[in-house]
Amino acid sequence: MLFQKVQNTLREINHIDFKLEKDIQKLLENNLELAFGLQFLETEFPLKDMRFDTVAYDEENAAFVIIEYKKVRNASLVDQGYAYLHTVLDRKAESVLLYNKVKNDKKQVPDFSWDMTRIYFVSPYFSKFQLAATGFANMPFKLFGIQQYDGGLIEITEIENKTETEFEPSIQDKVIESVNKEIKVWTFDDYCKKTNPCNDVLELYSQLVDSVSDIASFSIDYKKVYIAFKAKHTNVFDCAFTKKKLKIWLNLRWNELGEIPSELPVIDVSNIGHHGNGDYQFDISTEAEIEMLIPLIRKTYEKKTGRS
Repeated sequence: MLFQKVQNTLREINHIDFKLEKDIQKLLENNLELAFGLQFLETEFPLKDMRFDTVAYDEENAAFVIIEYKKVRNASLVDQGYAYLHTVLDRKAESVLLYNKVKNDKKQVPDFSWDMTRIYFVSPYFSKFQLAATGFANMPFKLFGIQQYDGGLIEITEIENKTETEFEPSIQDKVIESVNKEIKVWTFDDYCKKTNPCNDVLELYSQLVDSVSDIASFSIDYKKVYIAFKAKHTNVFDCAFTKKKLKIWLNLRWNELGEIPSELPVIDVSNIGHHGNGDYQFDISTEAEIEMLIPLIRKTYEKKTGRS
């Protein structure tokens, strides 16, 4: 239940159903950057024998995102999701042409990260069957609940996947097999296998995750070369493992952060190639350095989100 405080009294805020899927689609297409951190490309985009509700672009990952809106509980998200991904990967040139037309650019197929292509499903409700069928760590789907209330209030909530179980089709499906060869959903275990950090680094990372939880409820996005800590679809800071250290980038321009403790090893990477976002790179090797870094992460969070 949702309430509004009026003086010292609570007033219940009533839920309002969306009449049509199209109402959800129009609302989100007009607000993709705010809602999902994505750039709008096209609505009702026909590709092969399919029609995608919304085609968007994820600039951080250089990847396309297909958004589908649902008001029915019995649809198979798995079948539709993999069919859409297979079509996008099979007809990459059409997606690139769309991007170039909208952006007035001249990119080519290799300029995009096709392994990061994703499907977003948005619905006021998902059935238990839909949630169970998509609740695997390696599925390239994201589910978002959307609710409407009186007073013009809209609530959008990502339905996070908590399981570490990976999806393994009981019957080999050529479409799923083809998609899984090209698309990769990175997990913490994948990242650790790739970077092979020592136990000290893993302990530092665990301390970092515990410490920043006191600042905000960050969403953690595992990528091929770094781990992104996000709030409001914005990278607040990024982290990478080396053999013996954590590399942490704060997503601010150089000189935005103000005074930094002299004991903290910081590098200005504004003119140096680096994986994470921002101009501040910290090479962290002790718990004491994590403790000194936390106030700077808090300050970055406040600057990026406007919250305190």
